[in-house]
Amino acid sequence: MPTKTRDNTVVWFEIPVHDFDRAVGFYETVLGTQLHREDTGPFQMGIFQEKNKKPKGCIIAGEGCKPGREGTMVYVNAGKHLPRALKQVKEAGGEVLQQMTHLPNDMGMYAIIRDTEGNRVGLHAA
Repeated sequence: MPTKTRDNTVVWFEIPVHDFDRAVGFYETVLGTQLHREDTGPFQMGIFQEKNKKPKGCIIAGEGCKPGREGTMVYVNAGKHLPRALKQVKEAGGEVLQQMTHLPNDMGMYAIIRDTEGNRVGLHAA
């Protein structure tokens, strides 16, 4: 019996941060969006929402949440605003590590940044 193929979409991601308000400001500025803030007891979360309002991931501050320069890397959707987002990175306190790069086979474009907390984060546009 053939096995069912899984959907390879991201289910959830968490980007650890030290300074929650600074990180919220960074991502809201760079991505031109608003994060939904939640307090879940020991954690503060700034949740990224899609158009359908289903959450896909967040920035998170709290015990055990340690940003890192070489840790797990996630790619967030910058959409058609990727060039503008890259211009906002430095102004928002981050750093562009890799400029916009075209992917093969119509897979879009990406760039890599370092956020205000020291995390490497990919920005993608389809």
